[in-house]
Amino acid sequence: MRITEGQLRRIIREEAHLALREAEEAPVLYTGIVLETDVVNQLRDMISALGYDGDVDGWELSNIAAHGNEQLNHHMTLAVGVLKPNDPVRDSLGEEVKLRVVGWGVDPQTGVAAWKVEPPSNIPVKTGNPHITAALADSSVKPFLASKIKEWQMFKNPFIVVGTLREIRPRI
Repeated sequence: MRITEGQLRRIIREEAHLALREAEEAPVLYTGIVLETDVVNQLRDMISALGYDGDVDGWELSNIAAHGNEQLNHHMTLAVGVLKPNDPVRDSLGEEVKLRVVGWGVDPQTGVAAWKVEPPSNIPVKTGNPHITAALADSSVKPFLASKIKEWQMFKNPFIVVGTLREIRPRI
């Protein structure tokens, strides 16, 4: 049996459409303020520029999870999973949000480091300590442990990063 070029293109289009639909139907992993790649790289560079590279020497600054999404210097989680239907923050999905980065914290015992952030007052954080996980001692360390950091070095000159409020689903 021979397949024509037109038939092959149709099959490819159908498969791509099915994969896209499956991705849209996948459960929401978390809702958060997601940073663009250039901001992610800026945060990674700032670890060294601010002299914190000694805190995380040999640690991972990038970690793609099994679900296909970057975990480090990438986002501030607002809630695990999807926001409730009546949550007013849902109306802001897709909008840009400014985060004020106010400090740096490291917990050598758990092997996690993070940026302490202050989200706008109209965006409540349901995951505890507002932060952007920055580094892990190794791939066995879970990024959510950054929410347990208790000691922070507060900045004299906080800075702003901008992200987009999004629901994150697994990447196929």
